[in-house]
Amino acid sequence: MEQALTHRSRSVNGEKSYERLEFLGDAVLALIVADILYQKYPEKSEGDLTQHRSAIVNGNSLARIGKKLQIDQAVLFEKGLNLRNQPTLHKLLASIVESLIGAIFLDRGMRPAREFIQRWIVPLENAENTVNHFNYKGRLFEYCQKNGRHLPVFKILKATGPDHARHYEIAVYVDNKRLGTGFGHQKRTAEQKAAREALSQLAPEQSSEGKQTKISSGDNKTAR
Repeated sequence: MEQALTHRSRSVNGEKSYERLEFLGDAVLALIVADILYQKYPEKSEGDLTQHRSAIVNGNSLARIGKKLQIDQAVLFEKGLNLRNQPTLHKLLASIVESLIGAIFLDRGMRPAREFIQRWIVPLENAENTVNHFNYKGRLFEYCQKNGRHLPVFKILKATGPDHARHYEIAVYVDNKRLGTGFGHQKRTAEQKAAREALSQLAPEQSSEGKQTKISSGDNKTAR
């Protein structure tokens, strides 16, 4: 547990920091969430299940869970690390949630890890609403269909980096007008961001994160 909460600034060459446990926790989290969704939704396709998992497990959701758990008050770090910087804190919270999962798995096994994930990360009663709010691309298509617009067209403007670490810039056009641009390491992520930007112009009430169902045992995340 101490290692799971230790930032590399407090460790020797990062060897006793949370990072290795984060790597393990990420894999455990992906497996357990995939299994939960597979059992819960036998009728859904691979694409639908992937969408569900992306909505539930992402950096934002994990960071919110980390805040709920008050990880920022427990993490061990040197004073040089500025946790007042929101992007730094956001990434740290999400990472340590995963390192905690890795620590629980190593110390107690799969069942307690699953119990932690089901308690804090996968409240299935809210899963459908979470996915609907997360799927900006689907909501953009639905908006265009209902309002007599041409269907959105997504175009890759730029793809940089090596094959294993591509970075995409994607734009979305409605009625031949560019309404949004998104960036991400996956095409799907960039398209979602572009769609959200387009919705913010066409239907602001549908792009607000404030309306997004939150995840946890009463709160939200992730992800990653």
